[in-house]
Amino acid sequence: MASFPSPSDASASIQFDVADPTPLAELRSWVRELTGPFLDVELVLTELVTNARDHGGAGPITAEIQRHDKSVTVVVTNLVPLHAAPMPAAAESVDVIGVRGRGLQIAKAVTDQLLIEQIGHTLRISAVVPWP
Repeated sequence: MASFPSPSDASASIQFDVADPTPLAELRSWVRELTGPFLDVELVLTELVTNARDHGGAGPITAEIQRHDKSVTVVVTNLVPLHAAPMPAAAESVDVIGVRGRGLQIAKAVTDQLLIEQIGHTLRISAVVPWP
């Protein structure tokens, strides 16, 4: 089970294994403690962590929240399966015709920036959400 950091700092990070049963509801509570009842940050964090669990390789997932004066940055890092195709560099490149694949589009719609970076077998997705 993951251990959630205190919401008193302007930034916080949590790491858990992809097999960790930490429910998304606990992650949502954690982000609410950090940012208040700001649903866009919750939505983005939930989407990125869900993608890391559903599509990532075995190993740790790291979720980071950084509060700034006019934005909140959400960063999720995870391992990519060894034989996976490289990720597109932008959410526009993600196939949205299939049954799944719309979550990144929704996350992009509520962010100022959504950046997908793959370095070797590590995937890092960062999103800058405007602060109300």
